[in-house]
Amino acid sequence: MKKYLISILTSSSIELLDLSIYSAINQIFKDYDIHIIVNSTNTNYYNKVIELCNNNYKNKIAKIINTESNGKPGKGHNSVINEFKKTNYIYLIILDGDDFLYPSCLERLNSIVTKNTDIIQYINSSNIKINNIKKKLNINEFNYNYSFKINKLKNILTISPNYNNVLATPFRLLLISNSIAKQIDNLFDENMYIYDDYIMYLKIYNMYLKNNNNIIYLCDSRLYLYNNANILSVSKEKKYNHDYNIYKTYNIDNLDVSKIKITNNNTICNTTKNNIFENYIIDNISKIFILNTQITYNNNYSNNTIKFIDNGTEWNYNTINERSLRGTENAIYQLANMLRLNNNVLVYTNNGIKIKHNNINYDNITNIINNNKSEIFIFQGTAPFNLNKIINKKIFMWIHHDITVECIKKTYSKLQNFDKYIYKYIFVSNWQKNRYIQYYKLNPNKCFVIQNGISPSLKYNSNIKKELTLIYASSPYRGIDNLIPFINSLKNIFPNIKLKVFSSFKIENKNNKPLTLEELNKLCINSCDKYYYKCYNLMIKHPNIDYYANVPQKILFKHFNSSMILFYPNTFPETCCTTILEAMAMRCNIVSSDIGALRETSNNMAYLYDPCIDVNNNSITLNDFILKPKNINDLSSTYKQNVLNKLIDILKNYNSPSNKLHLDKQQEYVFNKCTWKNRMYSFYNML
Repeated sequence: MKKYLISILTSSSIELLDLSIYSAINQIFKDYDIHIIVNSTNTNYYNKVIELCNNNYKNKIAKIINTESNGKPGKGHNSVINEFKKTNYIYLIILDGDDFLYPSCLERLNSIVTKNTDIIQYINSSNIKINNIKKKLNINEFNYNYSFKINKLKNILTISPNYNNVLATPFRLLLISNSIAKQIDNLFDENMYIYDDYIMYLKIYNMYLKNNNNIIYLCDSRLYLYNNANILSVSKEKKYNHDYNIYKTYNIDNLDVSKIKITNNNTICNTTKNNIFENYIIDNISKIFILNTQITYNNNYSNNTIKFIDNGTEWNYNTINERSLRGTENAIYQLANMLRLNNNVLVYTNNGIKIKHNNINYDNITNIINNNKSEIFIFQGTAPFNLNKIINKKIFMWIHHDITVECIKKTYSKLQNFDKYIYKYIFVSNWQKNRYIQYYKLNPNKCFVIQNGISPSLKYNSNIKKELTLIYASSPYRGIDNLIPFINSLKNIFPNIKLKVFSSFKIENKNNKPLTLEELNKLCINSCDKYYYKCYNLMIKHPNIDYYANVPQKILFKHFNSSMILFYPNTFPETCCTTILEAMAMRCNIVSSDIGALRETSNNMAYLYDPCIDVNNNSITLNDFILKPKNINDLSSTYKQNVLNKLIDILKNYNSPSNKLHLDKQQEYVFNKCTWKNRMYSFYNML
């Protein structure tokens, strides 16, 4: 077993991790191994890390470990130490995945490490900064002029007394021995966005004063290069979650940093290799910085005309005020509203009304005009006319349906007839994309994923009290038949339990009140609603169920806000589920089925159970699901019991500390990663 373990902690930027690994594998001193700890709420990021290491660092990385994340750095730092405890390495060196080790780092540390060394903390005396920033922002461009510089502090002998009474630390934990790590639990605060290392600083300070531990406070500018230029750093968050009770808990009034003696390490110097390394890092981090500013701010495709063509369901610019938009409708509506800021956007739909609303031109699909100003066409899955009519334009297929839908089968079974016209295919999940590539033999290089996002109008109100309520908000054929048996079981334990159902094909309810039987009978029950009339009727009669049908989006969001659980006993393989994202943002626990892309949509934060039904039978059509939906008798007994147990557990423990942490995690993920602004950036990046 080697003496040192370098553990690289990563959570977001694969480009910066690449540079960080490069710095770790180029150590002059060779008695070490490298582990990568992936601590991210993005489940797909772990796969990206594996792909990077397989492609660029084969046989260079001893282990890649995926650990549970709450979206904050402290849990990640603790996970690094906890994984180290399981090994036989003598010393751990902690490297954040957006920072870098000098080539001389291990050599210089090894020169001062003795068999009694427990901990090395160091002064951050070398960091990359951006200087001379000049920016110009207008509606169409973002210009960024800057220069990078490595700042180095000279020999530090004492710490500023200001650190006696501020919630910050001058030190970073660089090295810890295995023997001392096993004696300490949770060195880092797991609830802070920044200052997560402050408790670590105080704990080690108290150990230092006892003189029972060999702790070195080190100043050395050739060890660790802190990336202060990382615009993606979690420390840029506006939420700080300061907890000033730690002043009292750790007796901060007695903190006296003048007692800390600083060791200066100038025994070894490898300036040539270090200088080459600095130039390499600066050059590459500049490229990453430019890439991120371009994706975020510099829209090279501004001033284009973008046309969305939806030949599916009937809707127009005002539908969102009359009922909740369906997934595909909502996606087009929201992305168009984002792109309109920099582009000329037109939306054509069935039943469309010719009007300019919110700087978007809406019209009926029959009025599509092809002219020289149009640069980009975005079709919803299929095209209503021959694509050879569109000359020298970028044509996208934005596909929300699964491979089993009839219009999809009809179009993509004759792929050779239209694939040559398609610039790129956009999918809403990797699960869906892979099915199309496998079944219809699409070119993977033309296939991209842009998941759906949450509405900008979605706002969580913490003043609204959560009720003992479950909510169902999806199409009837996706699980509505399974609701009543579950609610009957739950009411035996929770007599006051309430289930709110927002579901129908064509029944629209503009009032914030459940439907009555009289109202149900008066409303036009057409299309496929007639097949579910009996179910609607039973729910209206049920004392624990409120049946609303379809309501405007703003009304639905209010009910999410007051409900505890999105209950979705789904039997249909969804390609993505915006409702799940919206419910997560509104602090609803999610209980659903482990089929389709629901695990991917929820980023592994939903409680999903396998109903044991076949969703891979490509001969089944959407009409089959609608006319013959799977009912409670088709579901496995294990699924039914697991779902019921989880519902009971959440209803009993919704306000428990562990569940609050879980809800924090999912809410933060959605609001930070799943907005339509994020999706707009993904769209520009794809272009």
